[in-house]
Amino acid sequence: MEELSAVSTTLFLVRHGETSFNHRGIYQGHQDIPLNDRGRQQARLVGEKLKEARCHFLWSSDLSRARETAQIIGQIADLAVHEDRRLREIAFGQWEGRSPQEIREIWPEELTKWRTEPETAHVPGGETLLEVVARVMECLDEIAALYPNQRGIVVLHGGPIRLIAATILGLDLRNRYLIPIDNGAITTIKKAKGRWLLLGMNDHCHLPTPPEGGGYEV
Repeated sequence: MEELSAVSTTLFLVRHGETSFNHRGIYQGHQDIPLNDRGRQQARLVGEKLKEARCHFLWSSDLSRARETAQIIGQIADLAVHEDRRLREIAFGQWEGRSPQEIREIWPEELTKWRTEPETAHVPGGETLLEVVARVMECLDEIAALYPNQRGIVVLHGGPIRLIAATILGLDLRNRYLIPIDNGAITTIKKAKGRWLLLGMNDHCHLPTPPEGGGYEV
């Protein structure tokens, strides 16, 4: 049996392509919003980019915007899609379908706490960031155990990718907004010697238009 030090798994984390809610700056959460045409084009470009990496597996959030992104990538890279609901976006409860401006007007105290005390804040009807970290990292650890010494693609959402990067780097979760994760961008992580490493973040060189680098979870 190989020693732990010799085993590693590399994951290309892809944020799904753009949706109409992304374009309008609306919180999506668990609402099942489909890709728009630009999002489908972004997915195709990601597929062409990652085809060169010769990946061995492809996992995705079960929400349609991630699933369709993964399906487009899979068609190009010749990979079947394995869906897992643990890879879903943060559940934003009563904030879903609303803009940040609306949320500030209706829930000013809750929004302030969400941004300044993220480890204890709870979105009305939603989940905490620590709950998201627990389910997503559990899924990634499981993937790494299933595919030792292989490379794979995981399609998920901006909020969880920010949390993954912050967790790997040991950042205060208040600083997650300093990590831009754009639609169709690739963040690369690797598990080696029993711990996760951040190899690259928010690579969007394959996209025709430079993204805006939005800070919040929309």
